[in-house]
Amino acid sequence: LQTHKTPYPGLEGDLAALVPRDVLRRTPFDRLSHLPRYLKAMQARAERWKRDPAKDASRARELQPFAQAVGRLGERAGALRWLVEEYRVSLFAQELGTAEPVSAVRLEKALRELAAAPAGVTPDAPAAPPAKPALPLPTQGKRVFKSLDALGNLPR
Repeated sequence: LQTHKTPYPGLEGDLAALVPRDVLRRTPFDRLSHLPRYLKAMQARAERWKRDPAKDASRARELQPFAQAVGRLGERAGALRWLVEEYRVSLFAQELGTAEPVSAVRLEKALRELAAAPAGVTPDAPAAPPAKPALPLPTQGKRVFKSLDALGNLPR
């Protein structure tokens, strides 16, 4: 996508928002499996936008208020952030399908609920499990890897 011949306006920003440097830290585990579909939707948009720039711009205007709201809310956006990604798929690459029903009406409702929620609370967020005491990992006689780069050192 970064080297696409005809990137749509805003592709770099969309890509940076979807796959930041710390993507594994910021992306909930259950959403990781959806990343390839979101990237395919960006690719489909990049391939199509030149054919009908007016249609692409119209759809981008539909998405813009929700994407901006997620940007303003940051981490507080919670599930809304991923609902916006699903909406992006439904607008620009409908053939890929969405993981859940999504529409502008649903997004507006989610935004209203978020605005009404007390600070620090996100609607539809699962309750945090009770904290477990940290136990040291057994390391005696075992190799401990401190990064994923160390996996390359495993014997084959």
